Amino acid sequence: MSERTVLITDVDNTLFDWVDFWGQSFGAMMRTIAKTEKIDPSVLFEEVKQVHRNHGTSEYAFMLEELPYIKNLDPVRQYKLIKEGNEAFSNARDTNLRLYKGVIDTLKSLKSKGIYIVAYTESYSRYTGLRFNLLGLDGLIDVLYAPEDHHASIGQFAHLTHSPLERAVLNETQVRNTPKGEIKPNPAILRAICDEIGEEASHCIYVGDNLMKDIAMAKEVGMLDVHAAYGKADHRQEYEMLRSVTHWTDEDVEREKRINNGAEVKPSIVLKRTFAEILRYI
Repeated sequence: MSERTVLITDVDNTLFDWVDFWGQSFGAMMRTIAKTEKIDPSVLFEEVKQVHRNHGTSEYAFMLEELPYIKNLDPVRQYKLIKEGNEAFSNARDTNLRLYKGVIDTLKSLKSKGIYIVAYTESYSRYTGLRFNLLGLDGLIDVLYAPEDHHASIGQFAHLTHSPLERAVLNETQVRNTPKGEIKPNPAILRAICDEIGEEASHCIYVGDNLMKDIAMAKEVGMLDVHAAYGKADHRQEYEMLRSVTHWTDEDVEREKRINNGAEVKPSIVLKRTFAEILRYI
């Protein structure tokens, strides 16, 4: 095995349980809306999906104010629903957002060995930056590669958002944007990351939870691929809810199901229980 000098890590469900955090937070938001309006939450899911697709993300902070159901209400009811819904999301986020066990200690250990640490995510830098701050990752990650942020809402209820922009600033971790509209799996982005940090792909180790988006991509560029199997979430109820409102196309959803169910991608290394297991390979 050649010397590994760079760790490139996925973020969601590799460093923390994004599916659980998102599912608990989004679920709390929708239940709050449904309770007030006396409707089933799923009644709104098609509208949510369309808003997410319009903005290319499944965690658009201003989603509630763009839902047709809410836009058709009088301003007082709109304000109440958006305010209470976003507060429910924030409260659930603060309760459920936490790193997987051992992540902080592992990152510190890697940095002490001189390993350069890069994070690569599909989540917008605004949301990832916010979570890095809340989770204490600012500075432990050398560079974050994430899509350029969407435009902030200019609607009359935008101030009620649960993701204030001023909390998303990272002081130590550099933030670099991936090309607009490009999503995983994208081997070209991994090659570009190597070029920017001045390292050969063969000297990098890539870890991620998704066989389609992470492992197959790392294999194609010649990186040592490591599957964070502990982050597998496609069998959980929260993941089914995500699929029902995701910004992914129907084809993307079905393709992911086929790969995850058919084991078309065989990872070189599997981390079964914790992120810390990666220390055996660096």
